[in-house]
Amino acid sequence: MTSINAIEPSRLGGDHKSRSAQYQARENEQRALALWLKGATFEQVAAAGFGITTASGAWRAVRRALARIPKKEADQAREAQLARLQALRLLLWNQAGADPIKAAEALIKLEAREARLLGLDMPTRIEATGRDGMPLTIAVARQIIAEAERSEVEDENGADGESDQAGG
Repeated sequence: MTSINAIEPSRLGGDHKSRSAQYQARENEQRALALWLKGATFEQVAAAGFGITTASGAWRAVRRALARIPKKEADQAREAQLARLQALRLLLWNQAGADPIKAAEALIKLEAREARLLGLDMPTRIEATGRDGMPLTIAVARQIIAEAERSEVEDENGADGESDQAGG
């Protein structure tokens, strides 16, 4: 019988905790962000061959990289996204004659994305209730927060079942 420690790291999802693995993951996230800022899609970022294998993995890597960058770089990323949305808007307007209904639907989605990006939407009020429809108790809310934090740590450590970073 083989112990769990005898299983090679690749079958366990790779090395996610060593400094070198974390450094490599951060570098891959920065590369993903750089490609995305240049206009690459998440599919193209994943296909670039530096350890991120899926479009969802690329999206998560870009999101993590954006969360770590200073305000100036975040503003640059926001401006790049706005420029892409503007280019898409012009394309949609130019193609609107072929299918005006489809173009209008796409423009509405584009406007909604732009409003979220710029923070123009009013905050959404969310009322949390338990399974029985009654208000949440403090104890249940704390339990939900603890579960979410555990899940976030697992995602950062690559324990989410999908290896989107190369093992180091």
